[in-house]
Amino acid sequence: MLDTNTQGCFLRKAAFFMVNDVTGSHRLIHYFCPMIMIYILLVINLFTFIIFGWDKRLSIKHKRRIPESTLLGVTFVGGTLGSVLGMLIFRHKISKKSFLLKFALVVLVQAGLIYWLWNTGQIQNPI
Repeated sequence: MLDTNTQGCFLRKAAFFMVNDVTGSHRLIHYFCPMIMIYILLVINLFTFIIFGWDKRLSIKHKRRIPESTLLGVTFVGGTLGSVLGMLIFRHKISKKSFLLKFALVVLVQAGLIYWLWNTGQIQNPI
């Protein structure tokens, strides 16, 4: 049996959808279940980690590689931790300065986007 908070969380469909609250203003993420968000981020980061490892394997075998834009794209959509761990564990892309600069730019854009969403009230503290 789920408690009412967990049950309500699963019944809401507004994880990433536009929701119209009582005041009529639109909020990008008005209600969300923290556990669902954690699971989504875990899957994205695991996927990103695997992609970095796969690209390293392809580079060792001198085969066609995964494009940097793909690696940076999955990093941008939430795979930052997975990409950092992939770069460190597989020792992949850590000496390529152009990639590291692009990676730093992606992280800065993510931080700026989160800051903006938080300050405009699009993201609210679930507690």
